[in-house]
Order: sequence, then C-alpha cells, then structure tokens
Amino acid sequence: MYIYTILCHDHIPAQFKEGLLITIYKGHGKAKDNKNSYRGVTLLPVINKVFEKCIMTRLQPHLDDIAFPPPLQHACRKGINNVSIEFRA
Repeated sequence: MYIYTILCHDHIPAQFKEGLLITIYKGHGKAKDNKNSYRGVTLLPVINKVFEKCIMTRLQPHLDDIAFPPPLQHACRKGINNVSIEFRA
C-alpha cells in the first residue's frame, strides 16, 4: 500500500533517503590516522531496498526489450562485474 502511494504521488519520503554513514578501514598497511584510508558506506533503511526491488522487478523487462543499458555498460548490471569486462572477447 505504501509503495503504491509513493508511485501514485511521485514522491519518495525523506525517511527513504536518510541513511547512516559509517567508515570502513581499507587496510593493506594504510595509515589509520589518514582519512583517505577509510571508505564511506551508507546504510539505508530496509524499506528502501524493498521499494527498489519492487520497481526493478517491474522495470527490468522493459529495459531488456530496449537493450538498456548498452552492451558496453558494465556498472550495475546483473551478472556482470569488473572482472567480466577484462575477459570479454
């Protein structure tokens, strides 16, 4: 019901956009007192992920029909990662 309301009104509540920013130490002998030795990760609410999954489930067949994203696009694609582009013929 909540997701249906969001879709009808084209408005995403602020709670969906708020996250908790945490830092993760990169390791590999980097200096712990250097801010560049940490990676920022934002933890989003679970309801946000449920909403994204619902949208993508409905949207993906249409994106597949129009071949979007283009074949050379490798970021954020199911079954494709940064290693797969290295071995592409």
